[in-house]
Amino acid sequence: MRQAKRWVTWQYEIREGKKTKVPHTPGKGKASSTDPTTWVTFEEACRVAEFYSGIGFVLGDGWLGLDADHVRDLDTGEWLPGILDEIKSLGSYAELSPSKTGAHVITFGTKPGDRSRAAGEVWEMYDRGRFFTVTGDHIPGTPDDVREPAPGSLEAIYEKIGRTKEMQQAPRAKTPTPRSTAAPDLTDAEIIEKCQSAANAAKFNALWRGDMSGYGSHSEADLALCTILAFYSQDPAQLERLVRQSGLYREKWDRTDYVTRTISKALEHVGETWSPGGGMDALPPEARYLKRIEYRRKMQAARREAVRA
Repeated sequence: MRQAKRWVTWQYEIREGKKTKVPHTPGKGKASSTDPTTWVTFEEACRVAEFYSGIGFVLGDGWLGLDADHVRDLDTGEWLPGILDEIKSLGSYAELSPSKTGAHVITFGTKPGDRSRAAGEVWEMYDRGRFFTVTGDHIPGTPDDVREPAPGSLEAIYEKIGRTKEMQQAPRAKTPTPRSTAAPDLTDAEIIEKCQSAANAAKFNALWRGDMSGYGSHSEADLALCTILAFYSQDPAQLERLVRQSGLYREKWDRTDYVTRTISKALEHVGETWSPGGGMDALPPEARYLKRIEYRRKMQAARREAVRA
């Protein structure tokens, strides 16, 4: 970990009444867990650590992290039943969180599925778009360095939090207009490219870079971005993944209830969806709406002319 240039500093901030850990580039302002240009070396982070709440390590590119919150008694040091065994079962470096009531495990690999957490479960798992605070408060009984996870250990923990894409897509039958099975799947990059060249590109680009101007709250901006993206994809897992790449991403997107609620609302707002055939179906929702308004005005004008005649 010390050799990788994936380090940031972090500072506590209050967002929506909640204490939040925000990554920073030492001496340069806020950092991003998806922008390598904002990361520094371990030595650079440590040199200024005293001026921040702490230092952190950015996950991704093969670095995977597991997080267990509220699993250790601060006064007695006792762990919830079975948690310490699960931590040790991974066979990689583990340490206490800043509160000393949780644990972080850093290992190599990728998640066995598309989920990061589940309501009611203490474990969370991330392999991109996230940074972990690093305290150096090593948990005895775990290796001093980062190692490959023990065979089957990741899968065993993931079973507690994971849902496959098929399971996530099952509720889509309740949405008014599920995507046609004839429509080809678009990759994340293709969706972003289409959004950036669509009629509502200015709105998308502002939201994509995290600009919430014109919205009453961060949540309203989240919903607006999801609604634009949902024109091109009705896959909840893909929509969540895309938002995590945007400037609007925040820790609230790690809450399963918020993710489910926001994406469900976005899918409810979807009428016609993108198709490769062109025409109205190839336009984003706002552009289709304007086209309909223009058509109705022309029809009304034609009726008035007919009445005069």
